[in-house]
Amino acid sequence: MSFAVLRHKDWDEIDAKFFKTQEEAINYFKSGAYGETSMVINSLGKELRYWGVRQGRDKQMKTWWENNHLAHLDLELHITNVAGDSWSLRGDPTWSVWDLKGQIEQVSMVPAREQRLLHEMSVFQDYLILGDLLGDEASAALTLIRRDREIAKWLAEVQAQPSKLGEAPARMREDAEIVMAAAAQDDYFQFFAAPSLLADAAYVYNAIRQRGGPTASELSAAPTAWLQTPADAKLALRAAALLPSQDLAAKVLESELLSKASEEERVYLAAEPMMTPAVAKTLLEGITKRNVQNALQKVTLENLALGVQLLEIEASAPSGVSVVRAIGTLFSSSKPKVPVPSDEVLEPPKYVMSLILRHADHLRSENGAEQFKSLFSHLLDGFPWMALQGTEFPSPEACRTLIRLCLFHGENENAQRFFMAGIDDSEETVKFLSETSLPLTILEGHRCRSGLLTKILNGYGGSAEILAAVANNRDSLQTLLRNAEGDATIGRHAELSAALKVAADLSMQSPTCSPEASEAGRVLFRCFATASPPGLPDFEVPLRWFQELRGVANCAGLVIEQMLQILEGARDEELRVSLSAAWTCIDWEVSTSSQMTRALAAINRLGLQNRQVLADLEEPVKEMQRMEQEGQLSGLLNALPLVRLDNAEALCMPGMPSQAVSLLAFQKAAQAEERARRAEDRAAQVEATGQELRTALDESRREAQ
Repeated sequence: MSFAVLRHKDWDEIDAKFFKTQEEAINYFKSGAYGETSMVINSLGKELRYWGVRQGRDKQMKTWWENNHLAHLDLELHITNVAGDSWSLRGDPTWSVWDLKGQIEQVSMVPAREQRLLHEMSVFQDYLILGDLLGDEASAALTLIRRDREIAKWLAEVQAQPSKLGEAPARMREDAEIVMAAAAQDDYFQFFAAPSLLADAAYVYNAIRQRGGPTASELSAAPTAWLQTPADAKLALRAAALLPSQDLAAKVLESELLSKASEEERVYLAAEPMMTPAVAKTLLEGITKRNVQNALQKVTLENLALGVQLLEIEASAPSGVSVVRAIGTLFSSSKPKVPVPSDEVLEPPKYVMSLILRHADHLRSENGAEQFKSLFSHLLDGFPWMALQGTEFPSPEACRTLIRLCLFHGENENAQRFFMAGIDDSEETVKFLSETSLPLTILEGHRCRSGLLTKILNGYGGSAEILAAVANNRDSLQTLLRNAEGDATIGRHAELSAALKVAADLSMQSPTCSPEASEAGRVLFRCFATASPPGLPDFEVPLRWFQELRGVANCAGLVIEQMLQILEGARDEELRVSLSAAWTCIDWEVSTSSQMTRALAAINRLGLQNRQVLADLEEPVKEMQRMEQEGQLSGLLNALPLVRLDNAEALCMPGMPSQAVSLLAFQKAAQAEERARRAEDRAAQVEATGQELRTALDESRREAQ
């Protein structure tokens, strides 16, 4: 029995009668005889009504109650803690769980606020009634778990002052009892619930029931009369996402509740996963950029259309003071602000990146073209290319996804930028390059080009296979080598150097070496030699390959020195061929005076050999041969800048052609003529400038008059 009427009789006798309802007890209380001292008391010993004089009679009646009421309580409860301690007590179905905890505190010495009671794996919330929880059960076994003291502290504070929830740490807003304790006093505090709590179906459905809503199974079809506040709308939208139920979401979005929401409530309603883009746009109209950003929450990432709309709204939102609607409260209202879940609200760049990654498959289709275009514009705004190397740039895996999207939608230049900024040298990247057929030219300047190139070349096979890949321009490898002049990481790469040696050996040993292999060798040789600092391989290469370095400024001196060393070490029978091959490879305009002296010595040596050959010939063959040899020597001399010789006596050496000195005179005359021409050009330019100045002066005088 839940209520009792106690009457104080003569000789301190107490008469008691028990009732199930308070109404029955009150009616009986009122029927008592006039002047009779009576009391109505509930099952917790709380006095509800009193009639008559006290003079100690009230104390006597309460003492009687304390000694006798247990026998009249309907519930038999057995409490056990995790340590194995147990207590038995009697209770009443009308008690709340909080009332029961007060009784348990008296026998267990565990403060009520630190108690958590479980029954068949369900946690009893303080505000629930035992009769509702246990039904018609006459007895129940409950498990007592001691609550964390900090949680207990915050629970007590929130029960006393619900606005304290706004000051609570994030962990406290993940506790269902704490949030419900605040929301029981003002449902606005449902907006304070942590995202993890709102993702708990049991919590959401229970919260709706506490608001007078239907059960989870009835939510979709039930009337929406229970929806009274924006917090109800939030719970209903979250339930619609959990069920899922488009019908329930539609009912909420069509209700007038949304227009009654405050600015802050609108922001968090717009962040519900079942929100539609159109309604979100209406809700966030006129709200500042900073506040709109609070709607960019992880929970909305599943809804691509909503995510795109939120980004569009954020991009165009005003940056100043919000435009305040006539309906609804302002951020400056007396209610505390909803704590921003920093780990759930994403900065716009991270939000758009997460949205793209979540929906990459859809975006890489014709149906996703427009959404990709919108998201990509936001992505480029969020990640300036000058800052792509920063720590905030997406992971290699994310970059690979972005590159695939860019290639699908024809954003090739941006695909290369993402590659340069975020790709690593992992096996996944090598596989990715193969799958996407990206040209190897994309490795130019990449910080991981050495590691990537090693893995890619090893995938081709040995040195012979790599040489064939260069010859066939496989994956644009030859193009990469031609573009990579000056890059030692590529030019001096170990696998490529090994392929260069194979090409050199083939060209040196076999006159029938294929043109493709020879051309590939030339490409490898040029890339090797032009790397910074310039250098030559430590093995012999065909002389004709040095033609690849003609005109390369950083290599000219290196080539001249190498050619002179070859000529100086050549045997007499090799000298003629070596001179002919070497001379075409050399840019003598950059040679030093000492190098030209050494070159003249090589020509003189060839001339002496020619004279020895001529001595054994008969006329007229001798004369014809002499003229031919003189022409060859003159051609070699004429390629040299003779005017830069420190000592022209070298032209008079016995092996020199007869016209050697004449060639020097001709070059000097040509040099003088060129100098005269340049002087005339400068004079003409000075005259033209003077004429322009005179003309300008005359115009100034006329304007002054």
